[in-house]
Amino acid sequence: MFGFLVVWSVAALFVFGPSSHKENGEQGEPDGLPDSERSSDSDRRWPSVPDVPVTTVAVDIPLLNDTMAPPSKVKFSFPKFVGHPAKFPIPTAPTCGIRKAKSAKEVVYMTVDDGPSPSGRLNLLNAMDQLNNRKNKEAAYVTFIESGYNFCDLDSNSILNLKCNSTAYDTALQLLVWTIKAGHMIAAHSDSHFYDANAGICNYVTMPLVTKVEDKYAKCGNDTWSDMVRGALRIEEALANETLWETDADRAAHKRAVSTLWSYARLPCTNVWRLPGESSETGLFKEVTDRDARLLTADKLFEGKLECKPDTKPWLS
Repeated sequence: MFGFLVVWSVAALFVFGPSSHKENGEQGEPDGLPDSERSSDSDRRWPSVPDVPVTTVAVDIPLLNDTMAPPSKVKFSFPKFVGHPAKFPIPTAPTCGIRKAKSAKEVVYMTVDDGPSPSGRLNLLNAMDQLNNRKNKEAAYVTFIESGYNFCDLDSNSILNLKCNSTAYDTALQLLVWTIKAGHMIAAHSDSHFYDANAGICNYVTMPLVTKVEDKYAKCGNDTWSDMVRGALRIEEALANETLWETDADRAAHKRAVSTLWSYARLPCTNVWRLPGESSETGLFKEVTDRDARLLTADKLFEGKLECKPDTKPWLS
């Protein structure tokens, strides 16, 4: 999936947050997004870390212990997403200029990697809601390329040792449910992101060696393609709760989301494309030390036959 994304600056003046669910599965009342989740990463090198310090605790992802109900049995009570009108007129002037003439046959794919952060996703969902509620305009949808680490913490390094922010799971789930119900598409983007914070780059060779894997995923492996599977499994398991999907339209959207999650993927930090009849990469120079590992990961995904993957069809990237 390849695309170009232009996001107008839209202020999100509303605050919705995660539900508080009880261990016995009873419904909770929605709270606001915690202060630790309200960070702006527009000027920060990705993957982002929160502006406000986040208190982390050692938890067994997905924030459960032996006495708590599994995610599929917990009754969530998330509020419905309610968009707010734009404070300023939505731009209508062309932005591509003479170098890129408009063509009726072209399709522009709008994609967002890594999540994004809770505040970023909230702003984007609101902006797209404003665009899609214009009269006599065709709706547009974004592909959110999802990382499993968002269910652990904003910082991808937290999942390496499973030291998670105790509020991250509900926050990530609520925003993901809103995303799917709004009609947007999701795709896979790994679990850990292979990000080496010390070096400031992704490393497909060294990072899998230092990433802790939960026992329930151990049989899936600990290589980079297993990390891609693990991230998709984490997301699918979080969504597998019937209380999240109240209507036939909700359930259809959920089914579609799971299908696209296992059909499309984008490798972290890597522009590698594997499609039927198309195999290419851009910006992956020979000097990149883990170049071969990145290409191998893309090839493995395209083969489709991976441990713990629920099907054997090619994972397109």
